[in-house]
Amino acid sequence: MRVQNMTSRSGRKVPNQFIISDEGHGANGNFKERKTFQSYNSTIMTMTRWEDRTDIEVGNDWNYSATTRKYLYQFLNDNNISLPNHGNSGISSIQHMIDTKEWKLTDLNGGN
Repeated sequence: MRVQNMTSRSGRKVPNQFIISDEGHGANGNFKERKTFQSYNSTIMTMTRWEDRTDIEVGNDWNYSATTRKYLYQFLNDNNISLPNHGNSGISSIQHMIDTKEWKLTDLNGGN
């Protein structure tokens, strides 16, 4: 497992915005890659790539602030995860993915 700060567009490390990377194993079989976006102490999104699919879990805090959303969009972009053009904003597109059950909304922070 590896933890690193996200990097701004200008190349600087962003405080309190982290990517946690893991490769090659899991309770449900072998996954190729898992990346988690954490903002401050909240896990915002986990992306797990398998051979045949990519699973996305979205934490309840995903829409907490403009800063969280900014780096969530960057996380999606950096991992080639595209949002559907649904509504006028990324917020409505993410909510659409949750509402249609394509992405799973869950408590990624263990009730904390």
